[in-house]
Amino acid sequence: AEFLLGICESLHKGFQFPDNTWVSLRVYEHQFSTPGLRTSGASISRDILVRGARAGEITVNVKPVQDQGGRTAIVPEEERLLEMVAALIGKMVENKVSA
Repeated sequence: AEFLLGICESLHKGFQFPDNTWVSLRVYEHQFSTPGLRTSGASISRDILVRGARAGEITVNVKPVQDQGGRTAIVPEEERLLEMVAALIGKMVENKVSA
């Protein structure tokens, strides 16, 4: 559980607006989020899969919806980062369940 909370508390640092980025995470019955979670603005979510079955999801919310240049607040690199983190969480949970 500490590992999952640590992801929530550090993942926002990998986004271009870290001070305006919030992460929520649910795996089975466990839920975690960054302090002061805000669900408005732009958001992306990815399923967390354990043995091919959906075990939860991770969501990132970013405000503003667009940056000062009018570009979306969530860039493709951040989407790939979230996909990789969701896959990693799934593997970690799978290994823990198998142990």
